[in-house]
Amino acid sequence: MNIVKYPRIPYRSEIDGLRALAILTVVVFHFFPNWLASGYLGVDIFFVISGFLITNQLIRIEHNSIKETLIYFYKRRIKRLFPALFLFLTLLYFFVSFFFITVDISHFEKSLIPAYTFWANIFFWRDGGYFGGNDKLKPLLHIWSLSVEEQFYLISPLTLFLLFKLNNKIKNAVMFGVFGIVVISFVIWLYLNSIGGQNPAFFLLPSRVWQFGSGALLALVNCMGIYQALNKSLKDIFFLMGLALILVGIFADISPQIKTVLVTFGATSFIAFYQYNNSLFSLCFRTKLAVFFGKISYSLYLYHWPISVGLTYYFIDSVPYIYSLLGMLASVFLGWFSYLLIENKFRYAFSFKATILFLFFCIGTSSLLFVQNSKNEMTSLADTIGISSRTHFRCDISSYIPYGASRACILKESKLSNKTIVLLGNSHAQMYAPLVAEVSPDNTNLLLVPLNGCLPTPSINISSKCISMANNNLSSVLNDTNVSSVIIATDWYDNEYIDKKGLIVSPQSLKFAIEDLINKIKSSGKQAILFSPIPIPKRDYASELARMLWFDNISEQEVFEIIKVPRSKFDTEFSALNNYFNQLLGDSYIRIYDEICDKTHCYYGTDEIFYFSDSNHLSKNAVVKFAKSKSSLKYLLNTKD
Repeated sequence: MNIVKYPRIPYRSEIDGLRALAILTVVVFHFFPNWLASGYLGVDIFFVISGFLITNQLIRIEHNSIKETLIYFYKRRIKRLFPALFLFLTLLYFFVSFFFITVDISHFEKSLIPAYTFWANIFFWRDGGYFGGNDKLKPLLHIWSLSVEEQFYLISPLTLFLLFKLNNKIKNAVMFGVFGIVVISFVIWLYLNSIGGQNPAFFLLPSRVWQFGSGALLALVNCMGIYQALNKSLKDIFFLMGLALILVGIFADISPQIKTVLVTFGATSFIAFYQYNNSLFSLCFRTKLAVFFGKISYSLYLYHWPISVGLTYYFIDSVPYIYSLLGMLASVFLGWFSYLLIENKFRYAFSFKATILFLFFCIGTSSLLFVQNSKNEMTSLADTIGISSRTHFRCDISSYIPYGASRACILKESKLSNKTIVLLGNSHAQMYAPLVAEVSPDNTNLLLVPLNGCLPTPSINISSKCISMANNNLSSVLNDTNVSSVIIATDWYDNEYIDKKGLIVSPQSLKFAIEDLINKIKSSGKQAILFSPIPIPKRDYASELARMLWFDNISEQEVFEIIKVPRSKFDTEFSALNNYFNQLLGDSYIRIYDEICDKTHCYYGTDEIFYFSDSNHLSKNAVVKFAKSKSSLKYLLNTKD
């Protein structure tokens, strides 16, 4: 492949215009998620742009030495990105230290090192996700995408240089190599989405490389002059198609995966064919306003999300529109300020040595803040409640093995026996993992088989896909001769289910679906144990009440009234079901509700411990204190032959 090398890439103002579209969709989504529910796809556009521009830089650099080229490339990246980011992280740390409650400062600090060291995407993948209720309170969540970009910048030069070496021996090795990487990454992305791995598909570089690679392929094709030979009418059509794909992906009510594909290939087509188009649509991307937002997009991206988080953190329920609008204006101002005085100065005026000294200054200041914050003590009721937030059990990634419909998590492993206990359900089974692990016999293995977002019942569920996956999980458990006991735990609060034919069935059908599941387990010669329903707050009180106390929006007495509810309310909803399974299972029905309810009231927490980590999951710190349930379960598991 003959690639013409140029010392500099000609400036294309329309790419800044495309950046403007990307950043504005992201900003609107974060401040007004109901207005633009797919605005997060602006990040996907950034990935395509980065792949195109970075590949263009690498194949046009004049240096012949790999060492010199890498030093030149990485110095430019550091001067371009690090000063604005490191100053932002330091300023944000100051803000969080004075505005957040102690436990949330601690949560922030856990994400700060990954943000400084560019593995925030991995951290937030393991910390919950991007679209959950608690995720909107993580000030550094948006840094995940910068970490993905930095990881791409780290590996892309080496990959390209390796392919250039091969190109001398194998014709078109660069083009075919990049294309192969794109295909492999796309297949990984498809596979993860197909098995319920939307989180890793969203956060991790291997499942995002295909988007960078689309831009990289375009840069390679552009240097070869392949599509320049197309006639102008075709170029106009392809440009308009690209723009249309982006808009359909962002605004249409279709599958998230289809949206991602449309936006990615739309952005690629836009970059490829814009420069040959002079239509009214294309001119919009070259206006001064569009270019302005494109130029400040990096700094605007940095500052807008923490402002949105701060507003949500304070207002609890919903942020008034006027404050959201003011937040957007403040984001634009800070983005412009950072672009003008930090990005431009370090990129063009200051030396590399001065840049490194500035970075160390930011790290040192953050370190001093960390030392100061480590002296904070958690003594208030706000801390007692808040410390339970986001503490329901999650499996470590290293504990997962392929199993059933997707995977299972090894909770305990014994070298003495193959005998296995299975904890079967969804995230409401997962939350009991610490309790079960504590009382299960040491000479048995303990396996969690979760189906998060679904029920474990194969006869009815919340979707046809869930029915299929639940059936696969159950088949694997029933056919596993090492499994001696199956503990079932699930949520009981969905109001609508469907059967195998796709027909809607009543909520009361869940009782019979659970019984059917129990009967199948017993018929296979395995012990069946069922965890009861529990009263749940249905609101994230662990976070909300803690913040309301912190900002003096509620008294401690009012908090104690909120977290105490009449027992009769729970009994009205579940007494018939509890009586039914008490008669069916006897002691094998674990009455968890007795741990948090007395004869007159049920409690979401006390002045010493808050039971729930969010709106419906028990904290792992709470479940291990459930003495009656632990005693009952220990007896059952230790007396099973």
